[in-house]
Amino acid sequence: MAQDVLAVMDRLRLRHAALAGWSDGAIVGLEVARQQPARVSRLFAFGINVNRRYLEAPVASPVLEAIGPRLLADYESVAPDPQGFAQLSEAVDAMQAREPDYSDAQLAAIHGPRIAVAAADHDEFITMRHFRYAAATIPGARLVVLRDVSHFAPWQDPAGFNAALLRFLKD
Repeated sequence: MAQDVLAVMDRLRLRHAALAGWSDGAIVGLEVARQQPARVSRLFAFGINVNRRYLEAPVASPVLEAIGPRLLADYESVAPDPQGFAQLSEAVDAMQAREPDYSDAQLAAIHGPRIAVAAADHDEFITMRHFRYAAATIPGARLVVLRDVSHFAPWQDPAGFNAALLRFLKD
């Protein structure tokens, strides 16, 4: 997926760009920054995990009950084959079972872009300990905590999420 982002940037003739990613998108942004640091000026990585350390089973949350139907409806609204959602879900589950798995040395080798490890104050999937670890291990990264939201902050509080993102981009 990082190669896809770089290909789009090449097609648009963007030598570098600020990236923002949510969950797996945050991991993709981190991978672009790791592979091609000169191509990324800033990275706002919301809801990122960087390896299996400090991850725990999902915390019960009323938000989780609404996520499946929301994802399915969003997928069906844009997919050329709306019946492919189950296959996509299986592929994502398989990917998330093994990736990402960055070592401390790989994270410490990321240099160049300014990085915000953006966290929800009550993420259902990723512990605050993991967010702190990622921010401390990636050189120059800073922890940004969004309040009163979960892993689904862009849906729960779009205005607050966008304000945090814009603050980071303007700093």
